[in-house]
Amino acid sequence: MIQVIISVLTLSVLMAIIVLNASFTSAFNLFGNVFENIPVVAIFLISFVSGIVYSFAYFAYAKIRKIGKNAARQGRGGLLRRGEELKEKGGDRTFSGSSED
Repeated sequence: MIQVIISVLTLSVLMAIIVLNASFTSAFNLFGNVFENIPVVAIFLISFVSGIVYSFAYFAYAKIRKIGKNAARQGRGGLLRRGEELKEKGGDRTFSGSSED
């Protein structure tokens, strides 16, 4: 119930900000291109949405990287287990670098 109240209050404050600033305009500079008479609300919404997109891209990159690391660990773990199995079957046959004839 508290979450609903907080959500309603947050949306009400956001709506009040949008309504009170709807008539204000500003210049917007995007990589050297200056756009004149852009509503402040539009600049706010563009900033907000671009932040969400950036956060999602960062989260997706981190998640994909974590999945790759886990796959590499499982592959390496499988090799170690296979090596232990071979040691058990064939005894301790390690290469020492010298010949024992």
